[in-house]
Amino acid sequence: MNRPWFRMTRFALIAAAGAMASPGSPEPVATPWLAENFAGYQAFADIQKASWYQASDYTHESLISVDLNDGPPGGSGRSLRYDFPPGAGGVGIDFKLPSPTADLWTEIWAKFSPDFNSGGMCGGNNPDYKFVFWYLEPGEGRNEIKVGNYGNMRNLDTRYFAGPDELRIQTPAPINSGQWHRYRIHNRIMQPRSNVFSVEFWDGRGVPRRLTQTYFALGSANGLRGTQFREIDRIALGANRNCAAGVGQWMKYGSITLYQDDPGWGF
Repeated sequence: MNRPWFRMTRFALIAAAGAMASPGSPEPVATPWLAENFAGYQAFADIQKASWYQASDYTHESLISVDLNDGPPGGSGRSLRYDFPPGAGGVGIDFKLPSPTADLWTEIWAKFSPDFNSGGMCGGNNPDYKFVFWYLEPGEGRNEIKVGNYGNMRNLDTRYFAGPDELRIQTPAPINSGQWHRYRIHNRIMQPRSNVFSVEFWDGRGVPRRLTQTYFALGSANGLRGTQFREIDRIALGANRNCAAGVGQWMKYGSITLYQDDPGWGF
């Protein structure tokens, strides 16, 4: 007997600085479902031909490029670069999954320039940058990671709704350190109708920090309440800034690896 998927997502994040593997987070034992390290691209026009590529509302071609000389440890030496000149709002593209899934592990390497900040021209908005979305269907709900919430570049937040965030990692070193960081995330849609977020951060110096929070789902990105999400169909690599950039800055995605089977990270 088939049973409906209810709106509960398990969302786990690791942000690890540097190339070292964190204690309790072994290297993956599963075969990647999809891996992208930008080795085969010379320019953004090449990326637009990739099978996983999809434009979003934040795809501004003049602000997106391929950095041919910078990549994360173990990568191709290349990366996807977003530039934010003064006055720029959101920049991003969508990364389509090979097929919709209810269970997804994601590893992302990213770097933020030392002058990257979430503030600028805010117009009364709370500063943050939407770093990654996982779109939940039907109804375009989302799990997300925001950086620089409330203007603090040590904040990694995972809650969409207004008010105090249910889950935050405050990193020992600023996210905008100019160094590559690794983010590992587990999204799972399952019963019952609540969200469980498990989060671990490791900066290469101490014991990993892990938080787990369970709460009842309150809606979706479009304000839909009671939606029974069934699957994840795409990832947004970057979306909107709540504040237009006040100074020129950049950020890079170095590699993205997806797993449908448990890679052995321990969450």
